[in-house]
Amino acid sequence: MTDRRQLFGLLGSGLLILGTFVPLISVPLLGTMNYFANGKGDGIFIIGYSALALLFTVLKRYKLLWIPAILSIAQLTYALITFTQKMSEASGLISISMEWGWLVLFAGAVLLVLAAARKAPETTNSSSETA
Repeated sequence: MTDRRQLFGLLGSGLLILGTFVPLISVPLLGTMNYFANGKGDGIFIIGYSALALLFTVLKRYKLLWIPAILSIAQLTYALITFTQKMSEASGLISISMEWGWLVLFAGAVLLVLAAARKAPETTNSSSETA
């Protein structure tokens, strides 16, 4: 049976990596933009955190997943707050909208938190004792 912590860690890492390349914002005439921004964006840090989380998951060091999970959530929250502030400042000038990539990124980070917080499954001793 697969440990759910491993499943959550692998899925969370994958979603964070995927989330850096999917649309985060949509700007008229310019199209959509992602977090990676051709290597110039902060998405490179998210990819680094994801790689670290993937390594911890493969090594089954689930408690260490707190590190990339918290770093990812902190960076994504800061980026989202900054984006919404800039969006409200430019509300009269152009129509900028948020896209579905934010959901993918935060879902990946939440899965890493679940993997880190989940307790190890209890192993049952299948040998019977005779008295």
